Amino acid sequence: MLDILNRISGSSGLKPQAARTASATGDSVDLNANNGYNGLTFFVLAGAITDGTHTFKLQDSPDGTTWTDVPAGYVQIGATGNVFTSATTAGTVLKLGYLGNVNGGYRYVRIASTVSSATTGGFYTAIAVLGLPAMLPAA
Repeated sequence: MLDILNRISGSSGLKPQAARTASATGDSVDLNANNGYNGLTFFVLAGAITDGTHTFKLQDSPDGTTWTDVPAGYVQIGATGNVFTSATTAGTVLKLGYLGNVNGGYRYVRIASTVSSATTGGFYTAIAVLGLPAMLPAA
């Protein structure tokens, strides 16, 4: 039997809130939590996006304080891209994967949204899914 439940863990990426009209940074995800993880994907779920362009990127940090954008070579972007606009259908899910940890990356990772040309904005939230734990079961 395939068992994914004990091989993944979840964490907050971007908390739900009122429509976003300004850029935002998500919660810090610790890849060393619970004995360490070697995989991380953020799932971003769209609600109503009424206007603006909402572009998502990943940032990492060695200490959870100093953040830099993750170089493109260490980010996987799913087939639906990394941008929401008013043309985005509610329920659309974006995936952004982090490859830095297994390639000498940093301990902490977060998702950030850059918002431009928004007056009423858009609703969305993100969850971080950690996988490939060093020890089973995952937390």
